[in-house]
Amino acid sequence: MLVVEGALLLLYGRHRVTALCVLLGILSLQARGSVGFQNGSFLMAALGLGALLLVRVLASKPKVMVFVAVACVALTAIGARHAVSSPFGQTAAQRHAAGWHRFRENPTVGFATLIRKYAAPDERILVLPYNPDVYIYANRLSMKKYHAYLPWEADYAAHPWHGYTRDICVDLPKDEPPVIYYDHWVVWGAYPAEQFMPCFLQVLEKDYTQMPDDRFVYVRKDRLAAAHQP
Repeated sequence: MLVVEGALLLLYGRHRVTALCVLLGILSLQARGSVGFQNGSFLMAALGLGALLLVRVLASKPKVMVFVAVACVALTAIGARHAVSSPFGQTAAQRHAAGWHRFRENPTVGFATLIRKYAAPDERILVLPYNPDVYIYANRLSMKKYHAYLPWEADYAAHPWHGYTRDICVDLPKDEPPVIYYDHWVVWGAYPAEQFMPCFLQVLEKDYTQMPDDRFVYVRKDRLAAAHQP
């Protein structure tokens, strides 16, 4: 998509230098220190530019433009239904058997039930290092300033800009959420939590209890004790 739209932009654009700057700007959204397509902003920008160029190139051929648009939507729908999504090395059938669905959420997944049990609807939770879908499943908001925490965010904490501080080592001890969802993930296979947020692990060990029903869910010890009182 990016290669095709880049060629079209340079071919149909009146200002080649500006077109090149646009393409470089989109590519800059991909700068995240890894390989492959890792950034949603990059994907949305590339798709958006492609849609605009489609209108520009086919403006004089409305019937062809409608056909191409319908074909793109159809290909997307068919691909979404038949592509094998396997982020955990599972086939689509195995993912469905585990309770995953392409077009709807499953509110009965175990971790979501646990989170809702120990965190009230008006309370915030923390999900680390990066699983934003957990907030949707659990129907709970994220801790203020922290919907995730990754190595480059820890680097920012050590070098804040213009007085805006964002350091989980400072903020978490001040306002510990009732529930933390911690995925024991080594980020990109290179950054373990012990390397970029050891303070978080210390708080987790000191003040939280890992749930036996789901090893990713940790409940604050005082909340757990209060919930089990007769």
